[in-house]
Amino acid sequence: MRVPTPSRRRLAITLSAALLALLGACGDSGGGSSADTADATSGDDTAGTSDTTVSDTSEDDAADAVEDTGPGDDADAADVSVDSDSDAADTSADADADAATDTDAAGCPEGQQDNDHDGVCAPACATGSCSDHGICTDNVGVVICVCDDGYDGDACETDVDDCVGVACLQGAACVDEVDGFHCDCPTGYGGTLCDACATGYQDEDADGVCAVDCTLTTCADHESCSVVAGAATCGCVDGYRRDDTSGDCVESICGDGVIDPADDEECEPGVGSLGSVCDPTSCHVDCAAIDPGFDTLTLATGCYFKANVASVSPGEAATLCDDLGAHLVTLTSYYEDVRVNDHYGLFWLALTVTSDGVVDATWADGEPVDYVSDTWNPQVGSAGWGDTFCVYANPSGWDNAPCYGTADAICEIDTCGDGVVTSNEECDDGNDVDGDGCDTNCTVTACGNGVLNDGETCDDANTDDSDTCPSDCQLGCAEGVDNWTSVTTTPYGCYLFFDSATTWAIAETRCEALGGIQAKVTSRAVEDRLVTASGGKYFWGGATDLATEGEWLWADGTPLTGYEHWTENAPDAAAYSCFQVTPWGWDDGRCNINLRYICEVSSCGNGTLEGREVCDDGNTTDGDGCDSNCRPTGCGNEIVTAGEACDDGNLDDGDGCTAGCQLPCDTGSGADAAWEHDGHCYSVFLANKTPTNAEFACQAFGAHLASIGSAEENAFIFGLVGGLSVIGLTDEAVEGTFVWTNGDTSDYRNWTEDEPGSGGDTRDCVYMLEDGTWYDEDCGRHGRYVCESAPNDR
Repeated sequence: MRVPTPSRRRLAITLSAALLALLGACGDSGGGSSADTADATSGDDTAGTSDTTVSDTSEDDAADAVEDTGPGDDADAADVSVDSDSDAADTSADADADAATDTDAAGCPEGQQDNDHDGVCAPACATGSCSDHGICTDNVGVVICVCDDGYDGDACETDVDDCVGVACLQGAACVDEVDGFHCDCPTGYGGTLCDACATGYQDEDADGVCAVDCTLTTCADHESCSVVAGAATCGCVDGYRRDDTSGDCVESICGDGVIDPADDEECEPGVGSLGSVCDPTSCHVDCAAIDPGFDTLTLATGCYFKANVASVSPGEAATLCDDLGAHLVTLTSYYEDVRVNDHYGLFWLALTVTSDGVVDATWADGEPVDYVSDTWNPQVGSAGWGDTFCVYANPSGWDNAPCYGTADAICEIDTCGDGVVTSNEECDDGNDVDGDGCDTNCTVTACGNGVLNDGETCDDANTDDSDTCPSDCQLGCAEGVDNWTSVTTTPYGCYLFFDSATTWAIAETRCEALGGIQAKVTSRAVEDRLVTASGGKYFWGGATDLATEGEWLWADGTPLTGYEHWTENAPDAAAYSCFQVTPWGWDDGRCNINLRYICEVSSCGNGTLEGREVCDDGNTTDGDGCDSNCRPTGCGNEIVTAGEACDDGNLDDGDGCTAGCQLPCDTGSGADAAWEHDGHCYSVFLANKTPTNAEFACQAFGAHLASIGSAEENAFIFGLVGGLSVIGLTDEAVEGTFVWTNGDTSDYRNWTEDEPGSGGDTRDCVYMLEDGTWYDEDCGRHGRYVCESAPNDR
């Protein structure tokens, strides 16, 4: 579409005849002129009078010519047409005579004239004075080019770029035109800026995309129009299919020999690999029609049968099943796992695992691997097995073996999810949504159907109370249930300890199957409970830096903030990315080794009072009346909140935390000795620790490594430890700037000779020697330590 610019007539002026001619023009500056009157009366010039009238250089034509601002265009037009009182007359019938008189009288050379009869020759309009896009006129020795709309320049030689400042939509290019522009719109778009749909197109769903208008399209019988990929497309209506021969839409009928998925057919009798097991009335698989000689099993999730061939390799098993119109078995839920394992012996699964313990993301049929057996303990790194292991199942669970081994081939034909309830299904709503009344395994939504739904914390496909999931599908915190130990602790509630060892990733998958995550260790109280539950054995914790090296996150995506308890030199190597809990603190290790694990399951924070919860305010914020362990804020609930120096979960005295949740100096939270001195508590620990771990140990009961502000205090602390010890001074943050870990600003120092040393940034921690003087050293050295705090502020 061409868009014109606002109408305008441009004047291009070329200076000539120097200053005298211009001064002469400026002198003729009144409101009117006798010359104008003479021109109007006689049609000729009066002797001694300029051809250019006074009005040309004041408020009329000359001003219009110079300013050329909108309405002045009309005045310009008058100058060269009908204004008989001004230059219009000079540039029409009598202009030639004037020019000839001027030239002859003054004897001016060709191309010049005596414009104002003062004997001075000046340039005159001539061929080439203006381009083809301007009209030439002369005024007081100045040649003026009056430009056509859309052109500019002294000779009107420049085409004005009307696309400047124009932004076409849909990525279209702006195309400049004479006195206008247009946007080169893509197919389907129109309007000045491609901001509308072109004729025959419409934005049906208001998403800004113009598509062919189906109202302009006529379809044949049994067809309907829809916009597909931006084009109006005629397709067969439901119940009809496109005939390959005629191209017409013909009625789709079960038994017509053509499998029509659009009409919800998954097979046709006598057609293809499933023809022999196809129900002729519904064109769906009939599990009962499978040859019983194949050892068949019918479940809500599909048909299963054993290929009548001796033990084969995994690759051979997959080929056998393909040839029979099925696929190698996939066990995608506890429901399916239990029932297929109960029926068959040793058989291959459509799943592999690498030697590093990485499990396939999907099964062979494309379903995601969201479920693995809780008994599976992949053997990684076995010599001679290659880089990939194959997985098999047996009545005891799953295991992996070299892919050149042999086992039975169990084949599967999926039936669930086609929208037709067959004899083996409880329901089939044709979707893959759980919790909508019919779940993804074609069983009715309920506790015990093997699908974890809202309101359930577990579902093991039965309603027995003798296993890991009780009959109400709620994980309680009772002790001694099957192979896990329940631990009630802060801040998340229920922890399940599993004695079977596996990789970190599989442990996380198993915890998620129970509706939880691997355990978060967020306080010393939590850590102590979990270490006790593990029997002092190493176990996986729910943290990793697999996503970003050095950035440790819990399994739920939250960072490790607040409490930390890394062992010496941990975390360290980049290859060590998974979190381990030991009796001595935290460590990092390779993710593909096998360790025991603890799952954390909780409903605390969902706003519903459940299980052992005393309160639930819908969040996990401490100190707001209901703390993150769903117990009321207060002393004795295991959460340290404002006004408490400690909270050990009880209101007893004599156990390191008083009944008022304060730390007495005479206990020191398990210290070997404790002294009150100058209003502070000093707790002495004779067990050697690194400065980092000693500081963590102090913080666990609200204290810090001791700071020393005077020679008297230094002598006091030296008398308590009587040997090499750790003090709370470090320059780890800024090399050469030593600060106290408790924030003390004391500048007292008792360095031994030649200290602090010049070992660079590796000597960041400070130790007290056997004579009471100090030196800085690598932070990996161990020593006794003293924790310091105020009696009621720690």
